[in-house]
Amino acid sequence: VEAALKKTRPGVIYACGPSGMMKCLAGMAEDYGVACQISMETVMACGFGVCLGCAVEAKDESKYLHVCKDGPVFDSRDVRL
Repeated sequence: VEAALKKTRPGVIYACGPSGMMKCLAGMAEDYGVACQISMETVMACGFGVCLGCAVEAKDESKYLHVCKDGPVFDSRDVRL
């Protein structure tokens, strides 16, 4: 991926998979100034954000995002991985 970033400089990276992989891709995207969209996978019991089962920490540490209603796709700069 890093070789491709050096060679082509895409406008955006789309990622879905293990959180460690997405964290690595998000870091590379930030290093190369490329936007990164990540698809989060969590337990979604209610689908409305009421049960809080799908809450993920936002980069703004004072709030959480709900994968079921705010996502499941997020800008990697908005979510703490």
